[in-house]
Amino acid sequence: MNSMLQPPRNHAYLPISTVFSEIKRGDFHASSKLETGDVPLVSCDTLDDGIEGYFDIPTSKTQQNCVTITCDGVYAGTAFFRPYRFAAKDNVLVCRPKKDTSPSVIYYIVALINAGRWRFCYARKCYLNKVGKILIPYPVTSDGAIDAREINRRIKARPFSEIMPRITPLKSITGKLKFRLFELGKLFHLERGDFHSLSKLEQGYYPTVSRISSNNGVVGHYMKPSRAHVYPPSIMTVSTVTGDTFIQFEGFMSTDNVVMCIPKNRMKLTTLFFIANMMNRMKWRYSYGRQCYKTKLAQTKMVLPAKDISGELDEDVMEKIVTGSTYWDFLQSRCSFPVISVKDFSEKSGKKIKSTTSEKEMPLEAFPSSEPDHISYLQPG
Repeated sequence: MNSMLQPPRNHAYLPISTVFSEIKRGDFHASSKLETGDVPLVSCDTLDDGIEGYFDIPTSKTQQNCVTITCDGVYAGTAFFRPYRFAAKDNVLVCRPKKDTSPSVIYYIVALINAGRWRFCYARKCYLNKVGKILIPYPVTSDGAIDAREINRRIKARPFSEIMPRITPLKSITGKLKFRLFELGKLFHLERGDFHSLSKLEQGYYPTVSRISSNNGVVGHYMKPSRAHVYPPSIMTVSTVTGDTFIQFEGFMSTDNVVMCIPKNRMKLTTLFFIANMMNRMKWRYSYGRQCYKTKLAQTKMVLPAKDISGELDEDVMEKIVTGSTYWDFLQSRCSFPVISVKDFSEKSGKKIKSTTSEKEMPLEAFPSSEPDHISYLQPG
């Protein structure tokens, strides 16, 4: 065996079938033939955890407590653990763990599968014949069995009931809804970040948002440059390259290839999430060759719920839609911060935002957060 393939000490390369009692393709090909319902249908996409929509699917065609692996698409080879009832399309592999497999082992194998997804792409799909050849380096006991205790020690896994968010049942909105086009620049004041080069920064404790499309846009944690600001949570950020839109959950710094969207008038938190979702559905417009800086972004139009008479944003409808969505309870538990508007953020409402001295020097702990332990970790000393 090639020395590069030698497992670490007290480890062994084992096929993924070691952990799964069954690996099979999903049951459905075209969702267009299904009626709307309440069962999530998993596709080979990775946006929204790969859930294409919710359909009326018989129990005999559903799965639960399984790992899924995307076979096709840009992110072929991506694994998810799904503790809830779901159905899958035939470009997704459904892997059922063997009885009494510990949660830590499942987390471990999902992480290792995702670490090796570079092997797959649209041109090199990840179907059964290739998945069966995937080898995972497991810590093993002296008799060659998977050492679940060692895996648990490494990742400090807890039971599913403790760490999995409670899934909010999807709720339907009844009645006639009115929508109209809204221009982003009419709803938000747009600001670019403060600095360009990350290579000149020292590693530190401030979350720094850049133009990446993963990890909520946070590229790393750095010390604050002298002319940079630490912005409060609830700000909506947009990558100028990918168009990915995120709501920031804690105080952050920003590079100049990010546009920060600050509400001109106070909004509900659910309104921000609804608008961020609509923005993400239009990110196909942007790329490295067609970046979305302030002028272009301000002209972006999106369809949003509107009130019948005034034509203003119907925040009550957006609130019903967002709070009726899957995982909202879990998301809301992380959002203890107030929504910041231009009036709150600057002394001169509606004009170019100029941070005051107190804002520049405001420590990170001054910004509310739902994760005090994390914030404490981010502080110096």
